[in-house]
Amino acid sequence: MPPDLEENHRLVRHYFDLLNRNDLSGLEEILSSDVVFFGPRAPEGIYGREAFIEFIAALGRELPDLRFAEGEMVAEGSRVASVFTMTSTHNSEEGHPKVISTEGMDLFHIVDGRIQQINAYLDRLSSLVEMGVISPPAQI
Repeated sequence: MPPDLEENHRLVRHYFDLLNRNDLSGLEEILSSDVVFFGPRAPEGIYGREAFIEFIAALGRELPDLRFAEGEMVAEGSRVASVFTMTSTHNSEEGHPKVISTEGMDLFHIVDGRIQQINAYLDRLSSLVEMGVISPPAQI
């Protein structure tokens, strides 16, 4: 039976809703037990539902106001690509809070109605410029 593309869209929307509500128990319902996550903070991967949920919990402790705004979403077969804007407050070295927005995209692989793999891609350069860590690149 071919994947239900609308159901896959719904699952990914629900994933972001759970992240925004910091609903870790809800994640248990939609992640495969052997989910794998790759992203800038986990280039070698995070393996397993419990490890991924702990990663999300730690991220929530570090960035308590972290929020995701969904953008365009495209599904094909068992894959869903979702563009998003991630916002959180960053404290500068001087202690001044600043809201940082980062554009990103997650590529999800869905198997049997659960998220099996997530590959996260973020515009890290823009984030570092916004945080004042580096200067903007020269215009060409």
